[in-house]
Amino acid sequence: MQIFGILTLTLAVTASTAVAAAPDPGIQFTAIDPARIQVGGEIGRRIDLTVRKNLLALEVDNQFLAPFRQRHSAQFGYIGLGKLIDAAVSFAYYTREPQVIAWKDHLIQALIATQLDDGYLGIFPAEGRIRDVFDEHEIAYNIHALVNDYRRFHNQRSLDAARRLADYLVQHSAAKRHPTLLCTIDVDRSLLALSEVAGDGRYRDYVIAREGLGRWHAPIDEVNDGQYSTGDGHAYTFMNRCLAQLDLYRVQPDESLLSQSRRVIDYLTKRDALLITGTCSLVERFRNQQETRGEVGESCATAYLIRLAHHLLQLEGDTLYGDLMERAIYNALFAAQSPDGRSLRYYTAIDGPRKYYDRDTYCCPNNWRRIVAELPEMVFLRRGSAARGAMVN
Repeated sequence: MQIFGILTLTLAVTASTAVAAAPDPGIQFTAIDPARIQVGGEIGRRIDLTVRKNLLALEVDNQFLAPFRQRHSAQFGYIGLGKLIDAAVSFAYYTREPQVIAWKDHLIQALIATQLDDGYLGIFPAEGRIRDVFDEHEIAYNIHALVNDYRRFHNQRSLDAARRLADYLVQHSAAKRHPTLLCTIDVDRSLLALSEVAGDGRYRDYVIAREGLGRWHAPIDEVNDGQYSTGDGHAYTFMNRCLAQLDLYRVQPDESLLSQSRRVIDYLTKRDALLITGTCSLVERFRNQQETRGEVGESCATAYLIRLAHHLLQLEGDTLYGDLMERAIYNALFAAQSPDGRSLRYYTAIDGPRKYYDRDTYCCPNNWRRIVAELPEMVFLRRGSAARGAMVN
């Protein structure tokens, strides 16, 4: 398995006792508490650069928070505040720097202050809620961020707000027909996470019943002679759904829940859908051709491929996943950031013209921040609950 980052032996030994709880069923390796380690090398440098030159440089009140206070979004409006807060929580937990923690707390408090009496936390007026394609997407990541804040910092207000928002979502979307999975990205993962930390199986049962998560086995879109096959081939959506099945596997072990994730890896590695830089996608969709120009290598797809490989590495221990992570992190993820750290790319072409995205909001910039914030969790792992020492990815 490849080593990424420069890590001290002393910290590795200290980290070996960081995870006290027994591993979840079926998991070979568990991530060591990122607050107990320090990552060096290029990964450590990029984390520090992102925190200081990107995260703390954002103008959050007008760009991110104002739409939640005003609630007069046009159709298809999307901000990505939950993704940003989720990244801020992980950065604050890893760095333990007072400035980063205070910045995270400001975002959390400002978000919760906009929550309505019925639990809604979003950017739409009453007539547009749940009906817009991205409202559930925004709500889901708000829940995810609040759950992460409770998990990392034991903030009861965050958990209470997450539960109220989840109750609103369940109540108002139960009878709604969802035309695509795109509009519900992360609903299943956020509710599964909430179910775990709150000890409330209702949210898990809702996901299983509404989304049919355990039965999901859609084909991967691919191009043959210029024609799309039928399927869900939006890469980010598909891999998020795979991760939701892996989340469910941790509480309800069933080998069938691993099949979609394995299909994605086989498709990428055996059917020419993995670009040489370690990422995937053309115009956000899976494509099994080596296109190098234009809208290739969406940052959301890169982030979720890294995340998917990390989860599979924990479950199966196959070093292939570590190799995939290394290639994607160094050649695709970091290539989406400007040398000064401030600008990010939506797509990262391998060849030809490239450009930086013109906004700090929306999906890709914030998914990029989230995955960089999660990198410290991906370096040190250990087998079982009683084993000493660390496995280094």
